[in-house]
Amino acid sequence: MSETQDLQETTRSTQENVRADVRTRFQAKGMHPRWLGDAPRLPYPPGTMFGYMQLLSDELVRVSSVRRSGRNKGKARSELYARFLCTRCGKEILVNKATLSRRSLSMCKECSFKKTREEALIRSWGKVPDSFDIYIKKKWQAIKFRCEDPTSRHWLRYGGRGIKLSDEFQDPRIFVEHVRSLPGASRDLQLDRIDNSRGYERGNLRWVDNRTNCNNRDCTITVRYNGTDIPLSDFVRDYTCLSYTYVKKLIDQGKSAEDIIAWRKSKKDIIYNGEAMSLRKFAMRYTDMTPTNVRKLYKSGMSPEDIVKWKKHEPRKIFYEGKAMTFPEFVRSHTNLSLAYAEKLYREGVSVKQLTEWRKKSDVITYKGQEMHFKDFVRDHTDMSYVYARQMYRKGKSLDEIAGWKRPGPRSGI
Repeated sequence: MSETQDLQETTRSTQENVRADVRTRFQAKGMHPRWLGDAPRLPYPPGTMFGYMQLLSDELVRVSSVRRSGRNKGKARSELYARFLCTRCGKEILVNKATLSRRSLSMCKECSFKKTREEALIRSWGKVPDSFDIYIKKKWQAIKFRCEDPTSRHWLRYGGRGIKLSDEFQDPRIFVEHVRSLPGASRDLQLDRIDNSRGYERGNLRWVDNRTNCNNRDCTITVRYNGTDIPLSDFVRDYTCLSYTYVKKLIDQGKSAEDIIAWRKSKKDIIYNGEAMSLRKFAMRYTDMTPTNVRKLYKSGMSPEDIVKWKKHEPRKIFYEGKAMTFPEFVRSHTNLSLAYAEKLYREGVSVKQLTEWRKKSDVITYKGQEMHFKDFVRDHTDMSYVYARQMYRKGKSLDEIAGWKRPGPRSGI
């Protein structure tokens, strides 16, 4: 081996050893492969506190990256970073050595943003509000806007007719504190005024559900029933099976609540347990039959109570070869007759076994001294379909002509 080859071999082995050593150091220190070489150390021992930031190691990490902006955009650069732990949130971060100082470094960016926001809220609220306080304040802002700003699209129904926010509640903190102390305060409920003609003032606010809030309007129509005024929407939903528009039409005609409850919209409706409803609704709610079957029973003279007790008859079953099956299943699987024709024969006294061997007289033919069904003749002695063979037979063709008929081949081109 020549000296040149020895030198190349030595250089190659040295490079491999260096790569292996670098790879080992990267794996031992948990470094990314783009972090190159050794770096200087900080003059502070591990554990030094920079505000809420704790130094984890005095060893700096060199990070190689590519510039994303500026004059040297796209060129590689290498910077030194120190590892810190934010004791406020427990997050480990890297801090650039160029920006490292005791004055500028006190906590991570997320904690700094949260602290600034908390300080602003304390200056505004006097405390750190929770999410429900902020939810109520947003309601206060909406109330103030529609009661005091004519540009609001709800101005005519609030500020335009004298609904105002009281002087006491001009301070949002007082409003939030009062509204939160009301019984049942929750995001699932809505803030409502007890007297719809008064404004937002102390003693006129409550938490209610959506149904109660919608019924507490000046335009709400009420119905007198059992000595109580009931909103029309609740009356329609709880006491009738009619639509809101139809009930309102009956009220305009002068009908009482008792008449509306017993009212049948058409002759097709049915009354059961004092409630008027359609036959379809009655069938789906109280029976296990289809609306068509319920209508047939009702037209035959049966009362709704008898229809509810009515049980649909089990389908007729027959026994063939030791198996129980319905008559349609037997006809479909063991005969070549139609269901109507098989039922007609069965009523005339033809047995089940005879039905399996039955052939219509018009379909029985004699070919070469043998009696057979026309379908069997077409299947065994021709190469055409049953429909086409039936057409030829009805046109007067003999059985021999049908059996000897050959399907014409494709036409040859000229």
